[in-house]
Formats: sequence, C-alpha cells, structure tokens
Amino acid sequence: MNLIEELRKKKFLGKSKTQFLAHKNNINLALEQGYSVFAIWKTLHEKKAFDAKYDQFLNYVNSLIRLKKKGSLRPKGEPPLDLNSPTKPTSTRIQKDQNRTHTRPEIR
Repeated sequence: MNLIEELRKKKFLGKSKTQFLAHKNNINLALEQGYSVFAIWKTLHEKKAFDAKYDQFLNYVNSLIRLKKKGSLRPKGEPPLDLNSPTKPTSTRIQKDQNRTHTRPEIR
C-alpha cells in the first residue's frame, strides 16, 4: 500500500475545510444577519455538520469570508484611503497646545 492510499484510508483530506466550504453561503448569510461566529459554529457542531474546534472555524471565517470582503467595506465610488497622506488633528486641544509657546520659569 502506498502513502496516498494510506492517507485516503485515514481521511486526511482536509475534512473540516470541506465541511466549512459546504456551508460557506449559509455561514456568510448568518454573519450578515448579525449572528455571532460562535453561535454559528455551535449550531453546526451540534448538528455534526462541522467537526473541528471553534478556533479552526474562526480561522476559516477570517480567511475565507472576512478577508474576501475586506475590499468591499468602502462605499462604491469612494476612492481608497491614502495612508501616506497627512491628516489634520481632530482635537482643538492639540491645536491650542501647538500654538502655545513653552517657556521655563526662571530659577533663582
């Protein structure tokens, strides 16, 4: 028996990822409706539709759903943020502190 046959027999074929991908659309829909990742995992785990632990489920959600959507968080037509451009201070206290001249009192 060769290695591939042994691995198939032991079912090392990414079972949890396959299970996740089978339910990806429903998971995505539940997240959009406001359900927590934990509640979704617990429901699938109790139904034996997802065998892996919560940490692995969370990794799949972050890598296969959230990162794919990251670029779509910006409204259509709005340019992406330029992280290299200087920003104006938002606090008036910062502006007042910048205008103040600091002098040390004389020590005698």
